[in-house]
Amino acid sequence: MAITPDTATEIDSYQGNPALAIGQSGNLPFFPTMSPEVINSFTKITDDYVAKKQKDYDQWQQNVANKSKEVSTTIGAFDLDMPELRKQRLDLKQFIAKNPDVFAVGAENTPKYDEFLQKENAFLTNYELSKRHAQLDNEYKRLLTKSEFQNPVAQAQYKQWRETPISERASVILQPDNSKDLYMLKKNLTNYKDFGETETSVLLDDKGNPTGRYQDKIPYEIAVERLLPDLIRADGGYSNALYQSLPESQRGGKTEEQWVEDRLLEGIPLKGYNKPTTHLDPRIRAEINQDYWERRNDIKNEDQIKDEERKKQMKEDLSKKYPQADAVISETESVFSLDPLKGKKINLPSQLQVMKGDMYDVTAELKSNNPTFYEDVVSSKLVNVGGDSEGQATKVYMNVSPDKTKTFILGNDEAIDYNSKLSRKGVIDQMVKQRKIGKEYSEYIQEGGAQSSTAPTSRSSAKGVFDMFYTPYAVTINNGVRRNGAMYDAQDAKDHNDHIHLQFDDPKVAKEIISLAKDWGLSTRGNPMADSNTHSTTTRKGNTSAHSMKFDDGTGKAVDIGHSLRSDYKGKETLEQLRLRFAKYIDDKYYGGGNSQSSNNPSDKVDKSTWGKRADGTEKGNGYFGVLKMNDGSGKVASEISIGVEFNGKETEIPTLVPTLTTAEKDWLLKGNDPNDKSKIGEAIVQKAIAHAKKRFKEGKSAFADEAPPSSKKSKKDWSKSKVGTIK
Repeated sequence: MAITPDTATEIDSYQGNPALAIGQSGNLPFFPTMSPEVINSFTKITDDYVAKKQKDYDQWQQNVANKSKEVSTTIGAFDLDMPELRKQRLDLKQFIAKNPDVFAVGAENTPKYDEFLQKENAFLTNYELSKRHAQLDNEYKRLLTKSEFQNPVAQAQYKQWRETPISERASVILQPDNSKDLYMLKKNLTNYKDFGETETSVLLDDKGNPTGRYQDKIPYEIAVERLLPDLIRADGGYSNALYQSLPESQRGGKTEEQWVEDRLLEGIPLKGYNKPTTHLDPRIRAEINQDYWERRNDIKNEDQIKDEERKKQMKEDLSKKYPQADAVISETESVFSLDPLKGKKINLPSQLQVMKGDMYDVTAELKSNNPTFYEDVVSSKLVNVGGDSEGQATKVYMNVSPDKTKTFILGNDEAIDYNSKLSRKGVIDQMVKQRKIGKEYSEYIQEGGAQSSTAPTSRSSAKGVFDMFYTPYAVTINNGVRRNGAMYDAQDAKDHNDHIHLQFDDPKVAKEIISLAKDWGLSTRGNPMADSNTHSTTTRKGNTSAHSMKFDDGTGKAVDIGHSLRSDYKGKETLEQLRLRFAKYIDDKYYGGGNSQSSNNPSDKVDKSTWGKRADGTEKGNGYFGVLKMNDGSGKVASEISIGVEFNGKETEIPTLVPTLTTAEKDWLLKGNDPNDKSKIGEAIVQKAIAHAKKRFKEGKSAFADEAPPSSKKSKKDWSKSKVGTIK
């Protein structure tokens, strides 16, 4: 039969039982006889059993070691939890030492093992919680370094959290103090004020007499029902948390709602008056304005006297320091002051018909009155007498153009050489070259010599711009007088580095220029028509500011342009480039860029009756730049250079000489070029002209400067659709 471990156990039991060993009679001993096969089976069973027992023993030892290791550390735990965790760990180690048998193989379901598991789970759960709380503690410490969390409520929350036992401790949201948000809300309470009727009182002087000034005060009450909800939202629950943290004795017997409302409204004046304003009696204001203008005229006269004295002194100083250069300037002025009528008027030859004005032979007068000039300039020049041949200049002619500009032209008995014409600068250059005083003349110019001779001041004879101050442009217009250079007062010059200051003596011009500045993309301020009307009512020297003055129609008499670019500006020029171009535009249009000493507008010298009319039959105007001379040699002028553009299926005439052009584009037009020639610059000009016209149409204005709108009714047309037509 096969011997199994169970059979062996039975045999072993049988052999060990004396009652069975003696048999039934008990007289015969029991000596069973076993075969070799049975004996071999017994040997194998014994070896397997011993091996199993050894394996179970090793597993038991490993179980004890593992459980001891699991409860051997508390690294990374929260510092305040360490005493409790160490106590639990020690209890587990002692249990393992006293009850190692519970970790033997097959002992897993005993009550002792279940008791261990409960202790172990409690320790490990607390240990994991404690490690997460250690991370939370670091985050709370970081938050508490911020100003909004350095308050008693957050500090108390943190302290209570730390002192709570592990199993009861939960994360907490620290309460910030939103005092900054409350401060910003309380700082501007205008939207929460209910205003009463204005209270006006007469201001008295020290002796109790009326001063002619009145004070207006407007009473107000804070609408608490509108303000309180916003304060509670801005507070963010901090006041409620603060109330809850206070002991009963410090709550003043108030409910939480009462206490929070009182705290949030603390320091807010629920009733009061807005900042009072003062104003003058209109009659007194008129007297003050009259006094101001009288004082201003006195100042203007004083400034003119000082300017003349300064020029005189400068000329005397330069005459002594640079006698030869001064002699050249003086002689040039003498030459150009020659009365052409003393010469002989001649008819212009056909080849000189391009020149405008009258021509005079002044050879005899110059020889007699300016022999040095004749020798240095005339006698040293060769002139073209036909073909490629040249001859000595012996004749001097003076051409006087329609705008009174004088030019000398040389010739001899055979011919007049058109190419030998000499302007004021040309005469000076020739005399400087002949006398070999280039270095002295250069130093003379650098020290201001040119200002007193070749760059005279210009006075505006028509109403418009009265003052223009912009230091980088290096031209000052003061009291209607134009001169080169910045303002004399260094601080005044510094104060006008970052904007253009303009003062007007015509409300129509003021409106046009302010509107134009906005079109260009420049900010405007200090005028009721400007982007903002904020400006001091007095100057740095205590005088009444022109920004506080108005014309009869309410338009301000002054404006500051270009402190910044407008938000709708789409151009590529920098702010400084745009300001310089705008200053030049004002200078050119109202003072001729300094080239005219009598009139500020070239149109004064043009007979407009000779102009053609626009396609719609209306008269042409002076345009956005005034009347400009063409640079194509034709001697003609231009102010609009119109093109036909299709708007909403109808051809409309618009100008191409618009303020948004660059200087290069404007010069290109004045050279006689056609904007419809499909060139790159022509396309750019046309697109700018269309964009400018669209903007004007949308504003209810004509595309042309100083013109009435195309219709008295507001246009509802879609001006976004356009098509280029023909040039006019």
